Amino acid sequence: MTLPAALGGLPPDVEGYKRVNFASCWHANDVESMAMWNMYSHKSIVAILSTRSHMRTSFKKSDKEIYLGRVRYKDFSAGTKDFVDESNAFNHFFTKRNNFEYEKEVRAVLLEFPPEESSTPVANEFPKLFRSNVLGVEIAIDPETLIQEVRVQPQSSASFRSEVEKMKNEFGFTFPIRDSEMKALPLF
Repeated sequence: MTLPAALGGLPPDVEGYKRVNFASCWHANDVESMAMWNMYSHKSIVAILSTRSHMRTSFKKSDKEIYLGRVRYKDFSAGTKDFVDESNAFNHFFTKRNNFEYEKEVRAVLLEFPPEESSTPVANEFPKLFRSNVLGVEIAIDPETLIQEVRVQPQSSASFRSEVEKMKNEFGFTFPIRDSEMKALPLF
């Protein structure tokens, strides 16, 4: 991937960065945990279960190039040498402070630059190029490919689960909807 020459490689300011890169962030774990539900939820939500290959395949419906990867967590404390490897511009999008390691994050990242003709070689003009760029981008996906299962939050009501089932049926989806594994009674 080549970044527009007018940007000198990477955007020179944080505000401009926010207007050209978009991320969909996911929690990656082999088992459900109450910490995950508490961190990401209120009482009436669901979790979408998917896999890397299903995510990648579901994005093929989009005409945009989407990059998928695990976040690496680094120690950025003063005096450490655990820096972002700058040999690849995408390392910036997939690196976070180690204080957030509990998130076990996977990101789908899209870089959305304005048309070449709207670029300018003046670096301090960068934020102005993206004022019209929205703070979100629609991506075409195939929900049946992406969603392998839906889990209902453990403290949600039976009526909420019924509403989720009803909505799934209205849209004609076939993926299963299950209660959270955390809803089961403990053995001890």
